[in-house]
Amino acid sequence: MTELPRGWERARLADVAEVRLGRQRSPKNATGDRMRPYLRAANVKWGGLDLSDVNEMAFTEAESETYELRPGDLLLGEASGSPSEVGKPGQYKGEIDGCCFQNTLLRVRVPDALLPDFYEHYFREQALNGRFAAGSRGVGIHHLGAAALSDWPVPIPPTAEQERIVAAIEEAFSKLDAGEAGLRTVRQRLKRMREAVLAAAVTGRLVPQDPTDTPATKLLADLGVRDLGAAELEVLPDGWSWAALDSLNDPARPICYGILKPGANTPDGVPYVEVRSLRTGRIDPVTLPRSHSDIEKAFARSRLQPGDITIAIRGTTGRVAIVPPALVGGNVSRDCARLAVIGVNPHYVQLYLRGPIAQRFFAARVRGVAVKGINIGDLRRLPVALPPKDEQTRIVAEVDRQLSFIEACERAVDVGLARSAALRRSVLKSAFEGRLVQQDPSDEPASVLLDRIRAARAATAGKPKGIRARKVRS
Repeated sequence: MTELPRGWERARLADVAEVRLGRQRSPKNATGDRMRPYLRAANVKWGGLDLSDVNEMAFTEAESETYELRPGDLLLGEASGSPSEVGKPGQYKGEIDGCCFQNTLLRVRVPDALLPDFYEHYFREQALNGRFAAGSRGVGIHHLGAAALSDWPVPIPPTAEQERIVAAIEEAFSKLDAGEAGLRTVRQRLKRMREAVLAAAVTGRLVPQDPTDTPATKLLADLGVRDLGAAELEVLPDGWSWAALDSLNDPARPICYGILKPGANTPDGVPYVEVRSLRTGRIDPVTLPRSHSDIEKAFARSRLQPGDITIAIRGTTGRVAIVPPALVGGNVSRDCARLAVIGVNPHYVQLYLRGPIAQRFFAARVRGVAVKGINIGDLRRLPVALPPKDEQTRIVAEVDRQLSFIEACERAVDVGLARSAALRRSVLKSAFEGRLVQQDPSDEPASVLLDRIRAARAATAGKPKGIRARKVRS
């Protein structure tokens, strides 16, 4: 524990503030005469409270008095499956009349002598720097708990210094907010650029057509494939043709899904691609789960070869990637399909599947309620806009060039956002170590403030608690 600056004190939280776990949710309280809005963990975000989705349940009059929120109350996430989310704070400022809180939250009610804004920032620092996570308990779900929070040590600077610290934090954060907003705008523009590149690539607008290229009709004739030429399809550039995806696939290795139930991960088993493996558009064989060979051998039809294409057909549909050489002999899950195109550039087909024509086709054919998916039959019937083979090569090269630039910019944005997050943590850490603003020797020492708080708590001990408003910084 770091040494406190001169004029500061440290106290156990429950000795200077009220700590309470929220009211438990129960089916019997889903209806009733005294329905009240209540906040839960989902309403607490890193930027404060999100009140766009507030539920209601029944509270008795006594429960309302116990659990009703007052302006200035601080709400902390009591538990989370993610350690970094434990203790995430937000401040209630009286936005909803009669609002209460559920037991997924802990309420901290500081006395008038302490600034809620100061302690909201302090709890945020404890959460962001992993201190609440380190002090939580449980496996799988990490609980902070009212007892642990009650015992939590909190710094108490002089009141005037609390105000200066809050002002300095908010000034620094406003600048970081502006910078992050700019970076997120750049990220959205890069996303639109990526979409525009893919759209141009599969509609003949990315690279010039070369009249000396052998037209796609000849390529299809050599493959024994019929040109769809359907009137309802989009008009293509000269030399391009429409073909069904299934007609471009190796008949000996039909389009199919993979292992129905891969079983528990087996370290020496067969690697298989699942939907989340396709999140980045590239497959990393090292990170793939593995199915026992006795299970996988029943699905030999969907085994992978380098240059095959995998596409997500259930869950998050439409994710696509090329199979790398290191994954030869691997497989796919039932949520993915394996394509083995012949006579055409698989990298072009992969780009086409990522492009807007194919994605619209998939979106229009997604079926299901609990788990949505694309039927293999629909996937096989997908119309593919096919350029001449030499143009396919030029398109793939130009897409790679442009997407490489976009990806480099996206990485720079990610670095900038990570640096901003680190700066926030640094600002908060400095603030609560007394290094963000200068101490003023004329400030009333925190020891005097702490004595006053203790005296006030002793005077009110055992007395009925009335509800009164408090002033909140705007």
